[in-house]
Amino acid sequence: MATWHDIRVPRHDEGRAARYLQSGSWSHETTVARFRVVVREHGEGDAVVGVDGSMTYRELDARSDQVAAWLIHAGLPAGVPVVVQAGNSVESVLAFYSLLKAGAVPVAALAAHRSHEIGHITQMVQAAAHLIDTGVSDGVLVGVAEDNAVKHRSVQHLLAVGDAPAGFVRLMNAGHDVPPSEARSRVDAVQESIRHDHVAVYQLSGGTTGTPKVIPRLHAEYWNNALVNSRALGRSSRSRTAHVLPVLHNAGVINALFGAHSVGGCVVPLPFADAERTLTSLVDAGVTDMMLGGPMEPWFDHPLWDRLADTLEFLIYSGSKPPAALVTRVAGQGIWMGQTWGMAEGPYTSTPSTAPLELRGLSVGTPVFGTDDEMTVVDATTHVPLPDGGTGMLAFRGPSTLAGYFDAPGHNGEAFTADGYLLTGDLARLSPRARGSPLRVPRGTHQGRHQPRRGEDQHRRSRETAPPTPRGRRGGGRGDAGRTSRRARLRLPGPRRPRRADRPGGRPGPLLRAGRRQVQMARTARDPRRAPPDPHV
Repeated sequence: MATWHDIRVPRHDEGRAARYLQSGSWSHETTVARFRVVVREHGEGDAVVGVDGSMTYRELDARSDQVAAWLIHAGLPAGVPVVVQAGNSVESVLAFYSLLKAGAVPVAALAAHRSHEIGHITQMVQAAAHLIDTGVSDGVLVGVAEDNAVKHRSVQHLLAVGDAPAGFVRLMNAGHDVPPSEARSRVDAVQESIRHDHVAVYQLSGGTTGTPKVIPRLHAEYWNNALVNSRALGRSSRSRTAHVLPVLHNAGVINALFGAHSVGGCVVPLPFADAERTLTSLVDAGVTDMMLGGPMEPWFDHPLWDRLADTLEFLIYSGSKPPAALVTRVAGQGIWMGQTWGMAEGPYTSTPSTAPLELRGLSVGTPVFGTDDEMTVVDATTHVPLPDGGTGMLAFRGPSTLAGYFDAPGHNGEAFTADGYLLTGDLARLSPRARGSPLRVPRGTHQGRHQPRRGEDQHRRSRETAPPTPRGRRGGGRGDAGRTSRRARLRLPGPRRPRRADRPGGRPGPLLRAGRRQVQMARTARDPRRAPPDPHV
């Protein structure tokens, strides 16, 4: 098992790590072991459905064993990173699980990344392979990968999803001649060398303050991060979860890929296309839930929408607060709509299924994190926790929040407090206790003395305030019952950043409420005195 990168991956505090394992927030099992449990329970159920076909859990498990066995035989060392630029397809899901089974660590780059970002990432992690999707970006990724391999000697394997040009190997065509029993033995031999605290996947920050930063997601926590979220949303083995945003990106993995598979459901990865084609695919797949954003709002007026609404149970709105009229409209069709807020760095929450309609129109609602997650608001300069009513920077620490960026000691000194809280860069205010939250807010002090970096881009995000609310349910576990009064929105000075589809500008966003405190996210939500991690849902 390759260990050269271990010293470059910051580790969680030993005491907290032990607590996470004891409480069940972490698992001793690897991601592949967790996947195989689901295969045993739901082998004949659909695991993935796309425009390029479908696979049951048993088929996906068997074929990914064979592809992984081929990768191992081809000389891909266990523990090494593989840069992945793949679109949304059944073939991409097969390739992703094959890499995990071979013991490789996928680096979830985007198809939109080009030589500048890919070269930086490859050099940083010393990637041993580069997997591209030849069917996206008009084939430009072929040249990006070829140039990258010339410039970086660590890249020894060029792999492809889709038709493979000369010098590339299409993973879907690999390993057919490996007997299933032999394939499983090769995979098992590699998996035995992987520990729960090893890196499963490297996600990337948004890179708005420069080239992307590399975020380690561990075997111990990544699957659980998705499982907790899916349970809070009421997903089950009958769920068919679609994703038209990048499915191997952090939100795609948590909400859709691992989100569906952790409960035995089916993931439906679809390429983003025009409304007619996408809605037709969604209808054909019998989708029950999906994530969507502002650019998809015209879909609601398309003639095919009513057909999709026949199977849809809930929608997750990402990137900003959904229009109140839209929430009410889909509720009239019997569809529950909530929101999501999160970062590739780990903090991630969706509105729980019990949140009433009034709250869902205003905020993310009560976070769905587990009991080991900790959230506080600190002074932006001293990083000392603030009393109730104080406005400062939101800080997180927990089993699925990274302990530090890969090989970035300088940035880690600025992005974390002395006792391991991630400084999100979001401005927030503490309000009196909110009911019904699973979050634990520490009362102790932590004295981070490092000073924030100045002169960075000022990121502007927004969050909406909302009060504690009783929980209500309607049929199917997604309640519109319950009433709530509205609280005044906190406004802080400063210009608003122009709106982007993946990052809200002046539009209201989510509230996060904590066990003894309610955190009201400010209307201008980036502290200009530090370079924050890039929110990356």
